[in-house]
Formats: sequence, structure tokens, C-alpha cells
Amino acid sequence: MIALKVTFLCMSRFWGDIFTSEAVSLLLCSISFALAPFRLHLLCLIKTASLQITLDWINRAAKEKPDVIAFGEAWLPGYPFFIDSPLSDVWWQAASELLANGVLLDGPEVAALYKAAKRSNADIVIGVNELDPQTRAKLYCTMLIIGRDGMLLNRHRKLKPTHYERSVYSDRG
Repeated sequence: MIALKVTFLCMSRFWGDIFTSEAVSLLLCSISFALAPFRLHLLCLIKTASLQITLDWINRAAKEKPDVIAFGEAWLPGYPFFIDSPLSDVWWQAASELLANGVLLDGPEVAALYKAAKRSNADIVIGVNELDPQTRAKLYCTMLIIGRDGMLLNRHRKLKPTHYERSVYSDRG
């Protein structure tokens, strides 16, 4: 058995009105369950800002010298918090922003994550809203596993989005 020191970034959301900024609570913890709580505002659906926050968290976690740094589902650029809201102009605007901020696997955001994995000498597991490169009109709820060498080890697309998620995510392609 191999003993790993794993750093988890756990996110719990407290969503309010779609028109207000939502508070996001984050916990950084090691496998020993020593918790260090943090609070910040994740700029959901804004790819560049969400990426910068993610890179800052990777740098912060790297100081603990973990083997794995893990983020949650749809972390980049954020989970589509609006999907169970009634359809409205605001819903469609949010869906449009989500699509516009989709992540291409050969794009600069994933390249930055490759560099961060190499720099931190840790494997990175992160959920992204992957933009279909052919159509640029479909999103996949995708989990990336990036090796400490800065190479993509695995990409897993969610096979079947659940309930409301089907309004924004495509089935695995």
C-alpha cells in the first residue's frame, strides 16, 4: 500500500438570489483531516478569474507538498448554479455565459493547469466545463487528471448528466 499525502479543496455553496454574489466556503484539508477553513468569493462562470483563483489555491496547497491536489466537479469556471431556476431571460443569459466560458482541452486554461501541476510537483484532479471543440455549442461535465509531469493522464466525461444538469451538459461524447 502506498501512503499518499492528499490535499483536498472542498467547496460548499450557499446560493442566494441569482442577482447577488454567492458566498462560497472552502476548506483545505490533508488526509489527516486537519482543517484550515477559508472563505472567498468564487467568480462563477468567469473563466479567467476562476482560473486565477484556482492557480492561487494550487500554489497555496503546494506549500504542503501533497501528492494530489483535488478540486470538485465543474470547478472551472464554476457549477451552473442557475440550472434549477425557472426559465427566464436571466437563465438564458447565464447559460450563454457558461457556454462562452467553456474550457477547451487544448486551450490556455488547461495549459496553465499543466504548468501548475509541474511547478507544484503534484497531480491535479479538477472538474471543468469542457467545450466541445468541433461544435463549440456543447458542454461536457469533465474531470481532468493531470500528472505532476504536466501531462494529461485522463479525461472523464460524465456519462449521463442528472436531472436539471441535462439542460446545460451533453451526454458523454
